[in-house]
Amino acid sequence: MSGFKELSLPWYSDQILPFDISVAFTNEYGAAAASKIYAVEILNEGYGISIDDAVSEMQATFVARGISPMQSPGNAVGIFVIWSRLYSRLSLIHDQRQSTSSVS
Repeated sequence: MSGFKELSLPWYSDQILPFDISVAFTNEYGAAAASKIYAVEILNEGYGISIDDAVSEMQATFVARGISPMQSPGNAVGIFVIWSRLYSRLSLIHDQRQSTSSVS
């Protein structure tokens, strides 16, 4: 069975595995905050060109499994660690269910 499994690079953005996005905020006075978006999955993408202002842009629609509130960087780290552990456990359970369902 391992001969049928081969790693390959994604052709389209919606083929990318779920990923996390870290967002950092700062202002001109030195204040900072951070937030994180968890398990982002891209659903589809679009591309557009404007001849009025010579701009080309790409848009993506996505879903996410969670988001942490904006907090000062020192407080946000604890939430990131807790979510990462929870997400790892959920991923492990999902993988186990997938492997048992593919066997039967």
